[in-house]
Amino acid sequence: MNLRTVLLFPLSLKYAFVVFFRNKFYDWGLYKSHSFIIPTICVGNISLGGTGKTPMIDLLINHFQNKKVVVLSRGYGRKSKGLIHANSNSTALQIGDEPKQLLDMHPEIELVVSESRVKGMRYIESQIKPDLVLLDDAFQHRSLKAKVNILLTTYSKPYYKDHYLPLGTLRDHRISVKRADMLVVTKAPKQVCLTDKSEFKSRFSAVKPVYFAHIEYADHCIGEASTLSIEELKDLKVNLVTGIANPRPLLDYLVQKGIEVTHFDFKDHHQYTENDVEQICHNADVILTTQKDFVKLKGRCDYLYYLGIQHQIEQEDSFFNSLDQLLNS
Repeated sequence: MNLRTVLLFPLSLKYAFVVFFRNKFYDWGLYKSHSFIIPTICVGNISLGGTGKTPMIDLLINHFQNKKVVVLSRGYGRKSKGLIHANSNSTALQIGDEPKQLLDMHPEIELVVSESRVKGMRYIESQIKPDLVLLDDAFQHRSLKAKVNILLTTYSKPYYKDHYLPLGTLRDHRISVKRADMLVVTKAPKQVCLTDKSEFKSRFSAVKPVYFAHIEYADHCIGEASTLSIEELKDLKVNLVTGIANPRPLLDYLVQKGIEVTHFDFKDHHQYTENDVEQICHNADVILTTQKDFVKLKGRCDYLYYLGIQHQIEQEDSFFNSLDQLLNS
C-alpha cells in the first residue's frame, strides 16, 4: 500500500459512507424523487467522466429521430446559472461544451440546461411538451426518477474495480447500479471474450441486459470549411488538443494510423485562454481536436479540425429492442 492510498483511504471511506446514506434516505422516502408523465431515458455513470455519455446521447437521438426529443443537461462547465432553453446562438460558455456539441450535431432537437433536473423537467413538460426526454448525466441525481436508466462503465476501468473519491473516481455507491435497467460497457475491444462478458454480467445482474460498445472513429476530420482524410494527416505537422477525461484511446488510434502528433493535454471541460490558444496554434499545419473541444476553439484557431466518434454496440438491434421494451413497459 503506497503513501497516497494510506492518506486518501480514510477520506474515500468517509465519502462512501455519505453517499451510501444519501441513497438510503431516498430509498426510505426521507428525500423525495419526482416522476413525470413524459417518458425519460437517463444516460449516466457512477464515476467521474470519460465513459462516453455524449456519444450515447447522440446514438439515442439518431434512434428516436421520429420523435420530438429534448435533451436535459446540467451544462457542466458553463459560466451561466439557472435554466436556459438553448438555441442556435447559444455558446459553450452559456450552456456547456457537451450540450453545445449535441446542439451543433442535432439542430433539430430542443436542449435545456438546468442545475435542478426537476425544475428543468417541469419547464420541459409545460413549455415544450416533447415525446421523449434524454437526461444527460443524471443517474446519481435521485431527485428525478427516470423511466429507463442506462448505466455506462468503461471496459478498462469498470465501476467494480474503482475506488471512491478522492482515492478513485467513484462518485456514487456501487450498490446504486441496482437502479440501472441495463449496463453498457464502453470503450471495449471489438471482440470481447466470453470470460469478460460473464464477469460483467455476474457483477451487474442475472436478469438485466449487458451490452458492449467500442469506439468507431470517423475516416475524415471536419473543419469549419473543409475536411481532411486521416491519410492526409500523415504528411502534416499535427498539434492534438484534448480537454477530455481520457484521451488515451484517441492517441492509440492515431498511433495505429501512423500519425505523429504533438499532444496538448488539458483537463476535462477546460476553458481555453488566449495563452492556451497561442501555444496550441504555434508551429502546426493542422490543429486536431475532439468535437467537444472544437465548439470552444472554433473561430480562434486556423486549420482547426475535429475527429468525430460514435459508439458501435455489439448486438445493436437487441440493445434498441430492450430499450424500446423498457420504455413502453
